[in-house]
Amino acid sequence: MYKTTGIIDKNFYESIKYHIYPKKRIGLLKICIIVLFLCYLLFSFCLRDLEWACICVFNISLFAFLPFCILKKYVKINMDRMQENYHTDSMNVSTEFTEESIILYSSVRQDPTQIYYQDISGVVLTEKYYLIFTKAEQLICVFTDQLQERDRL
Repeated sequence: MYKTTGIIDKNFYESIKYHIYPKKRIGLLKICIIVLFLCYLLFSFCLRDLEWACICVFNISLFAFLPFCILKKYVKINMDRMQENYHTDSMNVSTEFTEESIILYSSVRQDPTQIYYQDISGVVLTEKYYLIFTKAEQLICVFTDQLQERDRL
């Protein structure tokens, strides 16, 4: 049906890292921060317990910065895996859509990878890419600048 080709490298991972963190986890972190903030208000103003108020402030800080630490690690892990598995810092990837599946071709692998549509769990649209996630949390990238307007739909 149609095919896109692009380069996966550190710049790619840096540009998508904010789109790969699951929205449910972000919502859960926000709830935790709100609960901890309410506990902070309770302990510091109502109960005048400075020790517990400090513990709440510490945990608020931890939960607030946790996603940023995880996303920074995400880029490093993926670059380390690429270097370890393929001894390269970038690879050329082609994504081809057929009637029953997505076929992935890579400049570092000999055999193509076939992902069936029923194994797709979600799609995220970014400025430059469609990020397709499988049930096993694999990431498939479609380079949108190479698609016609009707193909994007």
